[in-house]
Amino acid sequence: DGFQAEFAELLADTAATESGDLRFTVRYTTGSLENLSLLASGEVLIGLTLADSAVLSDTPMLAIGRVYENYLQCAVPARSPIRSMKDLRGHTISLGSPGSGTAQTGRRVLEASGLTVDDVTVRPVSLTTVLDSLADGTVAAALWAGGVPTPAAVPRPGHGPDGGIRLLDLSAECVEMRRVYGPMYEPVSVPARTYGDTAETATVGVPRLLVASPQLWDAVADLFERR
Repeated sequence: DGFQAEFAELLADTAATESGDLRFTVRYTTGSLENLSLLASGEVLIGLTLADSAVLSDTPMLAIGRVYENYLQCAVPARSPIRSMKDLRGHTISLGSPGSGTAQTGRRVLEASGLTVDDVTVRPVSLTTVLDSLADGTVAAALWAGGVPTPAAVPRPGHGPDGGIRLLDLSAECVEMRRVYGPMYEPVSVPARTYGDTAETATVGVPRLLVASPQLWDAVADLFERR
């Protein structure tokens, strides 16, 4: 239910059509860290990763290209009194699924707000259950990185908090992350009404890269690069 999965399916279908005689299988994972681990083990030859996860990884890889922008999105119930990352002190939050790049990036967001993992209780929840986890109080806030909108977070009957969700403004965190880590982190905004009656919200953009094992045939890499 993530944008990454939708993108991978479209890319695999298009590449197969263009090649005529190649078929690509989409492997569904929890995110960037698992993708890079699979790439390192040779179980996959092509993967998607957040740019900062790639920088921090020692997995041998070649970049085919930057494919789209990920938006860090930190959601709380719309009626929650929490208005900023600083307000999360003492609360239970999700920084992303285990194996996702967001789990790494989320720690940087916390630090940029002046908090550490010791100031909160980190309880990872899956992106597919993020609405229910906010509704039942499993977490007070949930952070993920994805396209806009992220399908799993779109309000729908029977899922999510009463009144919907609200995104936290991460513009101050973006400024600090750029100061510490450089322009890899980019100022972006989630448009109004992306998740129901939500306002336009400033946040942090992180490039999504399509990377490949050095063992991938050049002809296949070229095919994806053209797409």
